[in-house]
Amino acid sequence: MADKNEVAVTFSDLLNDKLISVENSLPKSFNRERFCQNAIAVLNEKPELQKANRAQLLMGLVKGAMMNLDYSNREFYLINYGSSVNFQFDYRGLQKIVKQYSIRPIKEIRSEVVREGDKFQVSIVDNKQIINFEPKPFSDAEIVGIFAYVEYQDGSVVCEKMSVKEINDVRNNYSKQKGGNSWVKSWSEMGRKTVIRRLIKTIDVSFENAEARKIFDEESDSDFTIKKHSSDEVVDVFSKKEEPQIVIIDDVEGSD
Repeated sequence: MADKNEVAVTFSDLLNDKLISVENSLPKSFNRERFCQNAIAVLNEKPELQKANRAQLLMGLVKGAMMNLDYSNREFYLINYGSSVNFQFDYRGLQKIVKQYSIRPIKEIRSEVVREGDKFQVSIVDNKQIINFEPKPFSDAEIVGIFAYVEYQDGSVVCEKMSVKEINDVRNNYSKQKGGNSWVKSWSEMGRKTVIRRLIKTIDVSFENAEARKIFDEESDSDFTIKKHSSDEVVDVFSKKEEPQIVIIDDVEGSD
């Protein structure tokens, strides 16, 4: 029986060959050798994935490669659900993708958790959206909400915010794995991703190829779409065509 290192080397060869076969669909800045090294290093620390279906495991890694994401930086996940391997963006990966492929140049895109006692205010100054966030240092108080914002190179800012209840409503109604470990053990990270998914509906992105566009649109923990019972019409949960509401001052502050 082959030992762990021999299996890793064999899979590394398979991954390298697979990436070569889809080279035309990979980003121009993609570093194949570094991606393979990082992927194998992470897989060696995940015994549950070493027994997973190899074809599905390879496909998940290729999806990450096509989006120019780093597995070792937790920009995407491969989760073994029974006999299948599920590819998921991490909120860090979503932020990286949008910043890289936004048509309108982005200076920064971030998400933050708001806890009881933190000060969070969104206001308008000189027709520009201003965010004031003052978290209490080292606070482990209850989370009351999460916000995400994008700051463009021209200085303009767009912010989306969701309460804990709103995030849980999305999880309960649309998540494929609402009771899975991702939500149970990493609620804040999944919450950030949910708010970012809403934010990026306001951002126009242009990818290098159709494959990346398809992965971006389809792959996430939540479907974020619902099908009406009365027809075959599919409605996007976050398909707000209007501009985000930024004229209302929203002050969230925990109780004393």
